[in-house]
Amino acid sequence: MPRRTCGAAQTFGVSRRSVPLAAPHPTPSSSFARTASPRRGSARARRPACRTDSSIRCLYGRIMDVGDWLSSGIALLALAVAVTGLLYARRSAAAAEVSARAGQRSAAAELAASHGSRSAEAAERSADAAEAMVPAVPPPVRWRFERGPKSLHVLRNVGEEPATSVSVVGLPRDAAALVQCAPPERVSPMESVGVMIMRVSGPTVRSLEVRCAEAVEPTIVAVT
Repeated sequence: MPRRTCGAAQTFGVSRRSVPLAAPHPTPSSSFARTASPRRGSARARRPACRTDSSIRCLYGRIMDVGDWLSSGIALLALAVAVTGLLYARRSAAAAEVSARAGQRSAAAELAASHGSRSAEAAERSADAAEAMVPAVPPPVRWRFERGPKSLHVLRNVGEEPATSVSVVGLPRDAAALVQCAPPERVSPMESVGVMIMRVSGPTVRSLEVRCAEAVEPTIVAVT
């Protein structure tokens, strides 16, 4: 290494001697710059990665938050649907129970009505049977036709009481003119009234309508 003389020695008369000069030391700034530059570069290189990771984490957190909200909303919707279905099922069950009770009541009413109608029919049948068992009371005046010779016939009172205000009409009505009868004012039991029935080509007398004061309805006597 070359030796250099110091200027101060020359100025103040110091003897010149060769002083070895040391190599210049690097300044702190240059060394720090050299040593720090790679670190700064690495930090700069790493900062985008950190930012990217944090942004991904933030985005993932937001996505998870949205997913949680969606899951919560779906769960609430499912809960609402389940509660609605439960309420509808309860209402349907209550309506079905009311309908069943109404059906039972109507069935009971129909059964009671049918029993009532059956009882009424049975009572009516019993009354009819009892009435049939009682012998009918014969009318007080009864008539019997007795055929005579040719056109002369007899109408006899076979009842238990006498007949008054007797009138005789031939049936059918178009043959009424063929019957002639003049009954007395009183026809006692077993007495008879003469009746003449003329025979002509045309209508024929088939029966006689006999009325009297003792009978409300006329008596129809067949001409046999």
